[in-house]
Amino acid sequence: EVAGLATSGGRDPEPLAEAEKRIPALLRHRDRAVTEEDFRALAVAAPATRVGRVEVLPRFQPRRRASGVPGVVTVMVLPPKSGTLPPAPRADRVMLERVHAHLAPRCPLATELYVCGCEYVPLGLTIAVVPDAGQDPVDVFAAVRAALRAYLWPLAPGGPSELGFPLGGAVRARELEVVAARVPGVVGVTTPRLFLRDKGGTWTLVPVAHACEPAQVTLRKWQLPELLDVVVVTGSESPTRLLTGGERSVDGEADGEGRPDIAIPVVPEVC
Repeated sequence: EVAGLATSGGRDPEPLAEAEKRIPALLRHRDRAVTEEDFRALAVAAPATRVGRVEVLPRFQPRRRASGVPGVVTVMVLPPKSGTLPPAPRADRVMLERVHAHLAPRCPLATELYVCGCEYVPLGLTIAVVPDAGQDPVDVFAAVRAALRAYLWPLAPGGPSELGFPLGGAVRARELEVVAARVPGVVGVTTPRLFLRDKGGTWTLVPVAHACEPAQVTLRKWQLPELLDVVVVTGSESPTRLLTGGERSVDGEADGEGRPDIAIPVVPEVC
């Protein structure tokens, strides 16, 4: 009797409608990576892997974080993930190697190719809202948290264009205020406060540059935000402190999404 061997890397057959959508791109790049669109299309088509997002950074050397390097092309990939709860999607070494192996023979000879994941910036925020008198505050708080997480999510429908939060963009407190204000059941919002977490796990309040200008976190071209903690309270002022231990509701009790700590796996950045 021969023991069965486990298989991996398979996926469901591609629907005919999806295959037809790839025909124009296939005719355009003809299995060669020359333009940014070529790199994107070929990275998504890498066999035995699923790609949720692709970004192409021309002339960017990821090991040295250097821009303007001739002949270098860096392709950033993220796997798909359902939901918008942390941790954010991260490419593992197997995914990086498979995409690199698919792209490398299709690049021009002089191209120095890198395939990597993004660098996440741990982010926390606090926000005060005024729920509608006819709404359950617990439900309103949960909806606000969900809306903020969805907006800062790296995959679709995150970000202002619903294609994922823009790589290297800026996280602006004013934009997050608008996102929270659009949640059904919210009749008032106070400008949220942003927090950055250091390597020791301590949250530090992001200062405002000007009294009339809310805080913002400016990301570098290879970075995306990872919203780890959200505190929603009722009142007229967002809390100025963000404690570890997950999200908490207005009464201080841990809500259904609260967690003591979030383990973030360390994965290779470059292939």
